[in-house]
Amino acid sequence: EPLVDNSSSYPSISSSNFYPSLHPTSLSSGIIENDLNGLNDTVSGGCFSDWIELSNAIKDSNNESEGEIYYLCNDSLFDLELIPEEYVPIVIKTNGTTVQCGMDGSRDNHCIIFGGSSHFKIQGYLLHVRFAGLTMIGSNDVSVHAAADSYSVAILYDCELAGHNGRAALMLWHDNATTEVTFDDDLNDGVLRRMEDITSSADYPAAPLSGSSMKVHIEYSDFNDNIVTYGTVANFGGSVVIQSSKFMGNVASKGGVVMNMYNGDISTRDSCFIENQGLLPGSIYVDEDSVLSQNENNFVSGHDTGPYDSQCTGIMVQEKCKLFDDCVDLCYNFSSSKCDIPQIHQVGNNDIISKDEPLVDNS
Repeated sequence: EPLVDNSSSYPSISSSNFYPSLHPTSLSSGIIENDLNGLNDTVSGGCFSDWIELSNAIKDSNNESEGEIYYLCNDSLFDLELIPEEYVPIVIKTNGTTVQCGMDGSRDNHCIIFGGSSHFKIQGYLLHVRFAGLTMIGSNDVSVHAAADSYSVAILYDCELAGHNGRAALMLWHDNATTEVTFDDDLNDGVLRRMEDITSSADYPAAPLSGSSMKVHIEYSDFNDNIVTYGTVANFGGSVVIQSSKFMGNVASKGGVVMNMYNGDISTRDSCFIENQGLLPGSIYVDEDSVLSQNENNFVSGHDTGPYDSQCTGIMVQEKCKLFDDCVDLCYNFSSSKCDIPQIHQVGNNDIISKDEPLVDNS
């Protein structure tokens, strides 16, 4: 069932009406020792059920050369609407940091992060960061901001990002730009000029240095019912790999469902795009300076082409052109006739068994 009603008026959301069974009144507090084989120290070796303690632990590790694995307790809800602003988002600056749900990093363990302006920000150089099994819901800016340099990599594995209503659910943008660029400022280039009749007020972040944003790998993850400005995934100058993941019921009012600009790179395979809508054409939009590296065995259904009224529902790659009439964009269709993502089953911290079952029956 959709988390957000995509009608003309959107309902107010709270942690209780998203996941009433996981509201704080029904959650266990403190450490769930049995879930972590008897480990019972909140900060070192045990599991976290308190956002401030998690934030402080990761903040302390930002001064270390190597990060740690931070286990979130099974059946835990982190309601950021109740958390002071100085603890939101959690900023990760240490290589080797992992935040995962339960001992095996699975969504089946039910670790819910709800609300707030943002959840995580990755910042720094030469980082490798991993999120596993997290359900992140309802931020009002960016749930995960991948802001580190181009030598850094983040992995989202078996995660869900849903009900976000800010700039993006996931945004790749290196923190090195100081100005904003608007459609009005740059109507002579590419898509900005072509969108002139549709909108003249959408502010995108300034372009990072060429190829300077980080890499993000999205695997076995879901992006559902996000009503955002730029894109469910907004890639400004980074590299995104999408594999065995699902995008469903998302709306991007000023960008694309998955949006790639400023020398971005996108690869996608074995993934599904269902009932999404973006201002820019295609389920995935690639601007004239960006690159489509892979499009293999993907599926689309019910894509709303929006006011641009393009017939492209797969991947739109914008070609370089000087005059509007000379522009011939390329649309790459998706080849799969059904949404067939293997279900994953976590059986250990590093062992994964996949079971080939269709995620969506599209008959």
